[in-house]
Amino acid sequence: MSFLVNPSDPETLVEALAFVDGFDFPDNYSDKASTSSDSGVEPALESHKRARSDVTDDADTITPPDTHEKSKSRRKNAMYSARLRAKKKSEMQTLKDQVTQLQMQLDRLKGAQSLSPATVAGSSYSRLLPESNTDSSFWLQKAVAQAYQRQQAEKLNAQLKMLLSKVIKRSKTMHDAFQNLHSLGCEINVAVGAPSTILAGTSLRSNDATSQLGELREHLDGMYARASDVFASSGAEATDAASFVSQVKHNPVSGRKFVQLSSSTPLARGLDAASRMIWQGMQLKGNKCSKYHVHRLHVNASAIAKSFFLTLSDEAVPCTLHGAATVRKFEERDRILYIWTAAMVPSTEKSRKSWLLRVREEGWIMLSRSVENPEEESILHTCYKVSSELDESAELADHGTASIGCAYDYDRIGNGAVNLLSAELRKFHERVQGELLAAAL
Repeated sequence: MSFLVNPSDPETLVEALAFVDGFDFPDNYSDKASTSSDSGVEPALESHKRARSDVTDDADTITPPDTHEKSKSRRKNAMYSARLRAKKKSEMQTLKDQVTQLQMQLDRLKGAQSLSPATVAGSSYSRLLPESNTDSSFWLQKAVAQAYQRQQAEKLNAQLKMLLSKVIKRSKTMHDAFQNLHSLGCEINVAVGAPSTILAGTSLRSNDATSQLGELREHLDGMYARASDVFASSGAEATDAASFVSQVKHNPVSGRKFVQLSSSTPLARGLDAASRMIWQGMQLKGNKCSKYHVHRLHVNASAIAKSFFLTLSDEAVPCTLHGAATVRKFEERDRILYIWTAAMVPSTEKSRKSWLLRVREEGWIMLSRSVENPEEESILHTCYKVSSELDESAELADHGTASIGCAYDYDRIGNGAVNLLSAELRKFHERVQGELLAAAL
């Protein structure tokens, strides 16, 4: 006997009717459908149960009597839960649409309230209502957007003003700190008893070096004319080997001492490459640690002008010198000359037409081709002089005989400046020469 269920089995009809019964119908229609379905199903269900009982008895395979009812209940509950979820989803979507519409109306009302009374009076009030046409809605949205942008710009402007006030406050604080550097340097000098290199004074741009630059340019022309004699007398041009000579000499006219440094250094670079290296080094703002606040007045292809301050922290006579320097490059066929000079006077004499003390620097650099390998090697010759000049006649004419004690102070300042500059430039020459020789190996 077969255990397969015929497709025309009444059980299929029962399940279909149960599925239809799960839908929502009007009350009357639902009651009628329920009554008719129950009356039609009962005879079929009873016959189905008798037939199933006969089949199971013959096959000796007994199925629990409630298995079919449980599966039917599960299917019915699943249909009910799916219908409930769909209903809730539809209600939620309807509520969202209503919220969106209300929010749009609220935004339009807020925009209408932010308009000026004159604008409202000039236009019909109906344009501000939710029922306004598309044109009015577009311009209203545009006005609201511009108002928002203006509000953001005002906030940003307030933040920038606050930041600017902080910058001005900190700049004033730094300015006051620089103004107090001179007194701080003197206090450190008194406390530790050692020279202090802290610079005092006002801004470097207050150091008007215009009058000094004119005299320095004229002095450079004379230095270029006697460049060959300077190298010949220093002995730097006589050899191509590495050498460095430091000498203390006396001026035959004034009898004052000056320091002369001369050196020769072979370079493992051609004339053009070495020339670019030297010229770039001269454009730096600070090449000696004793000079502070170096300011480049102008730079071009063949000349550089600078102004600077030099502070001498002497226990007896602390002094600040205002200086100016100029450099010029002379290119010849087989050599390139770099000549510079600097003049420094005390800060008390910056506005005077005549000077009582002047410290002068003179420097010559000659870059020439190597005899053995002129294309890839070159020779660097340098000569540097630093001296102090004291105009006693100008001092006596200005101050009279009562200023004899002041001459000793100026003489001491001049000697201190010469010693400081020569010592530091000697260290600078030795360091640079060592680096150049190491690069040539």
